[in-house]
Order: sequence, then structure tokens, then C-alpha cells
Amino acid sequence: MPPWERLTPLLGANEFRLVLVLIVAGLVIRFLVRGPARRRATAAVVFLALAAALHPVPAATGPLALLSSVLVATGAVVLAAVVFFDLVLGRAAIRVPSIVRDLLQALALFLALLILLRRSGVDLVSLVTTSAVLTAVIGFALQSTIANIFAGVALQVDDSIRIGEWILIGEREGRIIEIRWRSTLLLARDGSTVIVPNSELVSGKVINLSKPPGQHRLEFDVGFHYRHPPAEVHRVLLDAARGAPGVLVDPSPDCLTTAFGDSAVLYTLRFWTSDFRREPNTRSSVRTRVWYAAHRAGLEIPYPTRTLLGGSQPAPAEDELADRAQAVARVAVFSCLDETDRATLAAAMRPALFTEGEEIIREGDPGDSLFIIQRGHVEVLSGDGRRDVARLGPGDVFGEMSLMTGDRRNATCLAVSDVASWVIDHRPVRRLLETRPRLAEEIAPLLARRQQELQGVRDQRSAAPVDAPHQLLARIKQFFHLD
Repeated sequence: MPPWERLTPLLGANEFRLVLVLIVAGLVIRFLVRGPARRRATAAVVFLALAAALHPVPAATGPLALLSSVLVATGAVVLAAVVFFDLVLGRAAIRVPSIVRDLLQALALFLALLILLRRSGVDLVSLVTTSAVLTAVIGFALQSTIANIFAGVALQVDDSIRIGEWILIGEREGRIIEIRWRSTLLLARDGSTVIVPNSELVSGKVINLSKPPGQHRLEFDVGFHYRHPPAEVHRVLLDAARGAPGVLVDPSPDCLTTAFGDSAVLYTLRFWTSDFRREPNTRSSVRTRVWYAAHRAGLEIPYPTRTLLGGSQPAPAEDELADRAQAVARVAVFSCLDETDRATLAAAMRPALFTEGEEIIREGDPGDSLFIIQRGHVEVLSGDGRRDVARLGPGDVFGEMSLMTGDRRNATCLAVSDVASWVIDHRPVRRLLETRPRLAEEIAPLLARRQQELQGVRDQRSAAPVDAPHQLLARIKQFFHLD
């Protein structure tokens, strides 16, 4: 007589009522969960329903009884897993890795199957002995798969990486979205899914970018021409990095001179960010600031070839000189200059480009230059609260007091769009005043009037007293060392 014929029908009257209760409970649970949990609850209800369907069959003994028992055990285990993992732990915001869940379910089903086989009279010892050779053959054929499975278990036990963390393995980078039996799924920055075998994560070099949490240092290399002193390059690069979107103030950026290349001196700019997920955006913003800062400072980023041509910048064309002279004529403090003087300053002006969000000048910083906006818009801010004072556009001027008296900047000017400007530095104005000292007497009252106009747009409670023309004249002479 086959062993299973000794198995009596599983579903007696009480057991059958219990299965019906489990089916009803499963239907209720199915409406309380969403997504994969709902599918698992549906599967449990189907297993239980099949077991209940076998109850009225007259021949529901022997093999059918064993099948009915297996269906009830499977449905009960799956339903219990949904209640425990999805309802209880899910409501407590505790997320259990799927591989751990599957292991526990498989263990529970295995124990249930052993109990059912023992009830049916099957000799478990002989069954294990008979299947040993078959198990060895299957294990040898699936050794890579088994290695990945055990690697997945090791990852969960070791807890070196978790779901939601960013990792870098080789050239593959992404956020862990699931650790499966055989592989781990990464969500790359471009939205694609990267499948990494678990054995690679255990045996290879993995960089966990999410640990420790908080600050992360980024860096990139840039080369400048040999004629530029490294100290000057360091200053320009650090000024460009400070204030860039995503860059932390503390720790502050730093710069290293890293190599002497064939066509350039190589520098490494290092800076810190608190949001590694936006690393490409932060790098882009810093690179953009570096380009604008290098352009303004006249620093050359050479091509990867030897530079054969050099010398000073070519002289501006006549049309450009005319545009510059018109820009100088719009500066109120220079309205007393004749055409020759304006042309002299126009020839000495230099262009300066700023990108959106850059501080052109900063309140409290020393300065000796004037800016004429050619294109774009600038926001004038004052005070620690960054109070909005004015908004400037093409043709507007700022920085006259610093140019003529050497005063520290009395406001912060922020580029609210890409800005193209002309800059008049201290040196050409000094040469002009040295050749014509009486110009200072004509500029002083114009500067006093301009100062009065600027104070008019400020909050009168915080406005500083306006200097008289004779006071400004004395300060101009002192700054330019005029007798």
C-alpha cells in the first residue's frame, strides 16, 4: 500500500470551517494592501480555495489528501507572511529585504512539507539518501547561481549595503532599489536599471557613497597656461567655487597644483557637497563658474597642444571702440570728459562676463573698479539680510565710489541672468588724472551728486551721510596720490 494512502483527509468539519475563515480573512487583507502584497494575498486565497474545493470530492484521500494539505499549508504561510511583513511591519515603516522574506517563507513551507510527509508515512531518511546524488549533480550545474544566492544572503547579514544607498562598483553607479536572490538592482542616474550579480558585490570592490552620510568631497582637474602664476590661479579657482550652487562653505574648497603637463599646468579644485545625488549638477555649476572667472581674469585654458602664438590681446575694432566710448559717456561721473579722454578710457576697458547667480562684487570687499552693464540684469543687495536695493540693466553703472576713492564696496551686486559688462580699472583713470589733475575738481561734484542719487533709493534709516564735494575731492586726490 502506497504511503500516502495512510493519510486521512485533511479537511475535517472543523478544518474545513477554518479554511473558509482563512479565505474570508484573505479577501479582507487583499483590500488592505497594495501592489505586490495584494498579488501575494490573492495567491494565498487561490491556494486555500483550491484546498476547499477538494473537500467534497469522494476520493479526497491518499494523493488528493496530500495535495489538499500542501495547498492549505502554502496558502496559510503566504497569508501569514502578508500579515506580518506587509501589514504589521509595513505600517511600522520597517522594510524587510525580499530575500529575507523569501527565506523565511521557504523555511516555513519546508517544515510544513516535512510534517505532512511524516504524517503520510514517508521514510525521510531513505528519501534524503536517494536524492543525495541528484542533489550533487544539480548543485554542480548551478554552482554560479548558488554562489549568487549565498552572496545575497551574506549581503543581508553583513549589512554593508542597504536598499536606497548609492554605490559605485567599477564604472557602474546607482541607487540600490532591490536585493534579490541572484542579483541586486541599481537605478542609474539616467533612469536605467543595472543588474549586478550578488557575487560581484561580495568579491569585488564596492564604494558605498552613502556612508558615512553627510558631506562628500568632489573634485575635477583643469589646466592653465604656464605664464599664469599658480597663486593667481588658486585664487581665481577658489573664488569661483565659493558660492556655487550645491557647494558647502564649511569645509571650504581648496586647490592643488597637481602636475606640469605638456601644454598646461594642471590644477585640482576640490569642494564639498551635502547632496551627492546632485553631484553632476554641482560639478557643472562649479565648472561654469570656473570658465567665467578664468575669462574675466584673463587666464588661458590651452588646447592639448603646444601654444606657438602669444602676445597681447588684439586691439579692439573701430566699431567696438565707438560702442565703448558711448558706454563711457553714459557714466555720470565721466560726463565732464571730452571725446579724447573718453576714447582713452574706452581703449583701456576690459570685458567681464558673469553667469546667473554669481556675485559680481560683494559688500565690504575692497575694490578699485567700475562696471558698466552691457547685457543682462544685476540685483543690488545690502545688509546682512540681503535687502533688495535696486535692479540694474543694460547701460547702468555701479562701483563709482570704489573706483574714485578706494572705498570698500557698499553693496552686493548679484547677476540675476548672464551678464556682459565693461570694467574700468584704477590704473587708466590714474594715468588720466596724472596728465590732467584738474579733472579731479570736475569729477568730485559729479561723484557727490551720484552718491546722493544712490542714497535716495536706500532706506533712509540706514543711509550713510553724503560727503560734500570738497571732501570727495580730498579723498580722490589722496587715493590717486595727486598733489
